Amino acid sequence: MALCRYAMGEIRRNYMYVYGGCSITKNYLYIWSQIVTDMATIVEKRQPRKTENNANQTHYYTTLALAVAIGLAGTFVRFIQDSFLMSAISNILLALGWLIVFRVVFRIIK
Repeated sequence: MALCRYAMGEIRRNYMYVYGGCSITKNYLYIWSQIVTDMATIVEKRQPRKTENNANQTHYYTTLALAVAIGLAGTFVRFIQDSFLMSAISNILLALGWLIVFRVVFRIIK
């Protein structure tokens, strides 16, 4: 037991007294320390992965913001006046906003 206490150090010695049995604890701690040191030394240095992900480009999101603004303008035009001309303009603006949004979203997905 004294040899085991000397080899493991003060903290590990207290751990062994709580859980009893020097050989089991010694083997467990040895295996654990080997795993930790192996994990720290085996990790290979590799180059960062280069992705061809174009979804984060700024022009997609500025176009989306513009399309949403066009769609909102079409929604607000509906409430200006109740006439055929204003309803036609609002429908055209809404459809134009939807088309732009869907086009941009599908380009991002692609």
